[in-house]
Formats: sequence, structure tokens, C-alpha cells
Amino acid sequence: MAAGACGYAKVCLDEAIAYARERHTFGKPLIANQVVRHRLVDMAMRINAVKSTLELLAWRVGQGEKPVAEICMLKNLATSTLEFCANEAMQVFGGAGYLRGAKVERIYRETKVMSIGGGSVEIMKDLAARADGSVRKPWSACPPIARRALALFQKWFSDTIPHSKALGLKIIDARRGFASMRLEWREELVGNPETGVLAGGPLTALLDGCCGMSVATMLKEPKPFATLDLRIDYVKPATPGQAVIAEAECYRITHSVAFTRAFAHHGDAKDPIAAAAGTFMLGTKGEVTRGQSIGPRDQDMSALLERLAEVRKSGDVARLAEAIPYARWMRIAPENGTGELLTRMRYHDDLIGNTFLPAIHGGTLGAMLEMAAIFHLLWETETETVPKIVNITVDYLRSARPVDVIAAAKVTKQGRRMVNVFAEAWQDDRSKPVATANAHFLVKSSDDAPPSL
Repeated sequence: MAAGACGYAKVCLDEAIAYARERHTFGKPLIANQVVRHRLVDMAMRINAVKSTLELLAWRVGQGEKPVAEICMLKNLATSTLEFCANEAMQVFGGAGYLRGAKVERIYRETKVMSIGGGSVEIMKDLAARADGSVRKPWSACPPIARRALALFQKWFSDTIPHSKALGLKIIDARRGFASMRLEWREELVGNPETGVLAGGPLTALLDGCCGMSVATMLKEPKPFATLDLRIDYVKPATPGQAVIAEAECYRITHSVAFTRAFAHHGDAKDPIAAAAGTFMLGTKGEVTRGQSIGPRDQDMSALLERLAEVRKSGDVARLAEAIPYARWMRIAPENGTGELLTRMRYHDDLIGNTFLPAIHGGTLGAMLEMAAIFHLLWETETETVPKIVNITVDYLRSARPVDVIAAAKVTKQGRRMVNVFAEAWQDDRSKPVATANAHFLVKSSDDAPPSL
């Protein structure tokens, strides 16, 4: 019915234009009068709005969606547009519009039938309000960008960013204010060898990159931007062997700041692995952002526990990193040569996130801060397995140059099973940190059950 109403409205517009050009009054055609032209433009604006919404919903239905609320609203929008156009066309025609045989006269009599048939305006409004409890997010109603444009986003946000390329991030979708990326599971990205669960670092980089791409879709022209703040809540561990999909929305953007939110899941957005919220500073040269996650399983005398026991006995903290695949892949390892447990991330080209400065990817800084906190807990506390991260908030203070990054962590509050850790990272000068983080971890002591979210 919406399509029919749109078609009728278009006929009204075409007939009104034709009549306005043909009919002369006071020595000139009707269309020469400004008030008539304005009527025609008002009709065209409403028809184009209905047509665009109609095509959009037709595409979504073709994709298997059931946008009940939007269809109800479209029906009301189309029929109200028809009523408006029929009335305006009648004004242009004047008395001629009432003559039998005129298309405008026939359509004018149909307007109420179209409005009431299939559900009155009130019924459609009520159905729209009750459909799924709410109206879908605006960005989810936007059709995906063209394949060529998607390839450009893949190039800009994955292939040309060394760390994203090393992770193998793939662009799935991009629309105005929305972006989606995919991360495949790989052995070297594992953070807990007991379970095969991905480390938090790759999830951090995935969510960070996805949020950044959602900001880029809102920009009229490319410009540099940097992450100001990022918070990630880890709802549950990622399933070993399964790819992770991230979906991000830039829900507000000003001339200087963009606000984003994102979810990571295995294909079902209603069953998230992690949720993130971040802010980006526009018009700057800078970095990106992140946090991360890990998930342990209780395996008596596992290889990790044996390694931990050996490390505590020998005092060689660097061996802690050998048991965590992601730490080895990122070249992150603890050291205690100064008497204080520090964590160092050796620089390599795959860490670059901003190729213009260049600067280290914000996601790797978040990953490093998380690993520093984990190493500190493994070394300084009685936990007997890899701590499970609950949430992390990363503050990016300045760009990280392409050199080694050093981090230190300390426990700010410890309960029986929950630990709050603060970590900071710097490069040459400890008084000038590049990033700091606050994180909560679940830990397991000798007489506890395995931590579980």
C-alpha cells in the first residue's frame, strides 16, 4: 500500500506540473507564479522522502530482515504524503480537478481508502511503538556502501595499518555512522594456553579499529583523529577457534569530538563477548585505543601452572611470557632487573597504528597495559591461573613513538576473588606516560573454584 500511495502521489505531481505549464491566466502560465512552483516543490520533497524510505525497506526485507516498526511508519508516511499531494494538485487544477475523467479527481477520492485500508493511522502508530519494544537504530537502517568504497575502507583501516594487517582484520560492512570488522582466531593470538581463548589485545585492537572506522564514515573528508578514552567490558570469554565480529556505531559527532559504542560477538549481536565505549578527538595527529580479555579453565598441574611454579622458584620472570602465545607474538615480556617488576614491549613495525606520525597503535598499548597487569598479578599474588579480565579503561595521554614501551602495574584494591589494578606505560621518561589503565580481574587462589563471569 505504501508503494501504491507513492505511485498515486507521483501521478498527482506529474499531472499538476503538466497542467500548470498548459493553463494560462492573466497572460502567463500558472507555473510562472511562485506560489504554484512552491506547491510543486513541496509535493516533490515528500514524494522523494517516501520513495527513498520505500527502497531502503525493500532492500532490508530482501536481506531477510523484518522491520515491522519501520514498515508501519512508512505506510503512514506514504498515505499522508498522498493526501497532501492530492490536495495540492487539486489546488493547482482548481475547478477542473473536480471534472469526471481527470486523474486528480479519481485519486482525490482514493486518499481515505489508502489511509484507512490495511490499518488506520492509529493502528499503524501503535504497531510501530510495540514492535520489538522500540524502533531500530538509525544506522542499522542504512544500506551498505558500494563494494568499491568498502575496498577503500579495507585499505585505509586494515591493509595500511601495520598492526591491523598483522592481526588480519577484515572489513565486513560500513555505513554512515556504522562499521563492522572481523577477526579470525589464530594460535598466536591466544592469551590463555589452558583454554585457547583469545587474548584481550586482539579484541582491543578489533574494537578500537571498528570504532575508529565508524567515526570515519561520518566525516565529509578524511582527517586524522585520535582516541581520547576507551572503556571495554568483557562479558564472557571468546570461544576458542571461532572468529570474532565487531560492530561499532558513532552515535554523535561534533566539530572536535566523536562518541562511539561497540560490541564484539561470534555472529549473534544479542550474545556479546565484549562491549566498548570510546571518544575520539578529531583534527589531530595521533593514536588509537584499547583494552582486552582472557579466560582461564581449571586444569590441575597444567603446563602454565608448572611454568609459573618454576618461574617463582627461579626468579626468572621473563619466562612468564613464554607460556602465553599472544605475549610471545607481541614481544611483550616482564623483567625485574631494577628490582621492580616491569613489562617491556619490544618495538617492531607491526605495532604501528598511525602511519603519518608514525605512532604505535592504541590497541597495542591497551594490550600491553593488560599484560603488565596480568604479569604483576601472576608474580606478586597467590593466583594460580591466568587472571580473567572483567573490564578495563584506557586513557591515552600522548602518542607513542616507534620505540620500546615499558609498563608497570600495581594492585590498588584486592578482594578474595576480585582485584583492581592500575597500570601505566611510558617510553624514555617515566614522568611522561603515554597511557594509563584501570582494570578489574577475577583471580583464583589455591582453594577457589575457577573464576567465572
